[in-house]
Amino acid sequence: MASELCKTISEAKLEKHKNLFLNYRNLHHFPLELLKDEGLQYLERLYMKRNSLTTLPENLAQKLPNLVELYLHSNNIVVVPEAIGSLVKLQFLDLSDNALEIVCPEIGRLRSLRHLRLANNQLKYLPAEYHQCIHVSLLLSFLILSVQMVSVSSWLDVTQQECYQSKQDLSFTYTGECAQLIYCIECF
Repeated sequence: MASELCKTISEAKLEKHKNLFLNYRNLHHFPLELLKDEGLQYLERLYMKRNSLTTLPENLAQKLPNLVELYLHSNNIVVVPEAIGSLVKLQFLDLSDNALEIVCPEIGRLRSLRHLRLANNQLKYLPAEYHQCIHVSLLLSFLILSVQMVSVSSWLDVTQQECYQSKQDLSFTYTGECAQLIYCIECF
């Protein structure tokens, strides 16, 4: 399996692939081959879903500077490194179905980020810095407590706020300066 992984990554480097699929590889560590040399600077989409990753490398942004989409759902990621905030072109980040309890505030520096998926983690709150990601379509999954409700509503600088509650989901509709955004928080 390791030689197949190396072959896949080497091919992607040589052929300057924009997409790299490393799903379902039972990876326990982020492949070092991805971070060697400068061969993957063209990579825009990295798919690493359904592995067993627990961490991400600190130099991810340095080695993969053109990432636009990063799919890391269904791993065992506990911590997202601060360096994630340096992926300036990142528009889509899927961290759903991991073991996150907190998410680093540096994600708030991702000005290009449009979609952030955090469903099915053990999140307790969102850092205040997330208000900087005003354009993000955010899907979360965690138990909502009154403290978290305050945390979420103060997270964005909003002019109007409507709240609807149905069986298992709670939707917030925010009308801000830029556009009307809908944030869904799924409870379990």
